[in-house]
Amino acid sequence: MNRAALPVCTWCHRTTRPIWVHGHMQCEHCKINIAPCYDGDECYVQEPRDEIALR
Repeated sequence: MNRAALPVCTWCHRTTRPIWVHGHMQCEHCKINIAPCYDGDECYVQEPRDEIALR
């Protein structure tokens, strides 16, 4: 990933490759949460058509 495209931590002000921990992103340097645990996104997995046809 391009260093310019990496987010900047609002706490330590360093560019970081975020680490996913228990449903939120943490700064790789200071370990402060940089994204909330739940921001409203939902996971949707579409079933393959073969499994739907077998029902």
